[in-house]
Amino acid sequence: MSAALHPWRVLAGWLLVAVALVVLGEVSGGTFVNDYRIPGAESQRAADLARDHMPGFGATSADIVLHVDSGTLRDPPRATAIRGMLDEVRRQPDVSAVGDPLAGLESADAAISPDGRTAIVTVRYSADIRDLTAQVYHRLNAAAEPVRGEGVAVEHRGIIIERAFEPEGGEAELIGLGVALLVLLIAFGSVVAAGLPILVAMPGLTAGTGLVLLAGSVVDVPTAAPLIAVMLGLGAGIDYALFVVTRFRTELAAGRPPVEAAGRAVATAGHAVVFAGGTVVVTILGLMFAGIPFIATLGLATAITIAVMVAAALTLLPALLGLLGHRVDRLRLPRGRRRAAPSLDPAATEGGGRGWARWGAHLNRRRCCRCVSAPPTTATSRRRGRSGAPTTRSRPGSGRGSTLLC
Repeated sequence: MSAALHPWRVLAGWLLVAVALVVLGEVSGGTFVNDYRIPGAESQRAADLARDHMPGFGATSADIVLHVDSGTLRDPPRATAIRGMLDEVRRQPDVSAVGDPLAGLESADAAISPDGRTAIVTVRYSADIRDLTAQVYHRLNAAAEPVRGEGVAVEHRGIIIERAFEPEGGEAELIGLGVALLVLLIAFGSVVAAGLPILVAMPGLTAGTGLVLLAGSVVDVPTAAPLIAVMLGLGAGIDYALFVVTRFRTELAAGRPPVEAAGRAVATAGHAVVFAGGTVVVTILGLMFAGIPFIATLGLATAITIAVMVAAALTLLPALLGLLGHRVDRLRLPRGRRRAAPSLDPAATEGGGRGWARWGAHLNRRRCCRCVSAPPTTATSRRRGRSGAPTTRSRPGSGRGSTLLC
């Protein structure tokens, strides 16, 4: 209840913590890298052995492909431009070797077609692929401009080039947020109530990303980890906030003041949030026992983010609820028929209600019957799945399983 009593303090605290974590992560030198080694695997041992005895094995490289439709690449103006390009590439940072297709000797780093119209040049780099950025492609492309001016088509290929054209992301996250907001609008019927779970998720995700960045200064965190952690954390955070907001609105409908309603919502629905979040965190941390380092760090990053989302649902959300109070139901969507206010009294739904309320009351009246009927019903389904034909117990009116489903 303290979060609802002092909402501005909680909001300021979360903002400061989120910003501080991101700044600390940047200052600590935390980065995201890709290390896909699998210790103990035979393929990994073979790759290590090849790398020890063949320095060029697995080296980072990019290919430059040259082609002309008429004439040849050996024509003097073109040959001069190509050699100038190769000299420029050799002077670029981290370049260890550059082939020359015009030297007259074919090698692993350069080759030219018999008609002299097509050639390929391999550029090798001394730096690891993780340390090379999209600037590598831009430098190669700039060096090829004089060659293009001589009527030569120049293209580039290789993993370095692919990295330069990787999508920056953001579209998938925006689509996910849009769909989540639509579902929440349908569930709550209020723009303010629907926006609360997403609003709470934003500082939670910022703080979680900061913690993942801090972890990156200690262990190798894959570049895909932040995206995976954000998507799973967003889903979990919205889900956990949904529990608390639903309970808060129920308490308000029962006539309780906003601060007390927020406290009761955390005291009741908060238990489900802690249990659900704790289960997810423990389960994901199980990836650390897979024996694959990058999988383990993916699980660690996701677990950190989800744990932060649980904390946000239990502290930041009650502060916002206490601040909004009855305004949580503002900006209602137009409905054909307004729903009845939810009730905390089990007797209120015992004899009627609609939808889930009626189904819940039905289950509550026949809870013993449902519990006993579940095992034989499941066993019947399994036998039907194995045999492909109905058994005696599965026929309507026969067998104990169908009798218990009365």
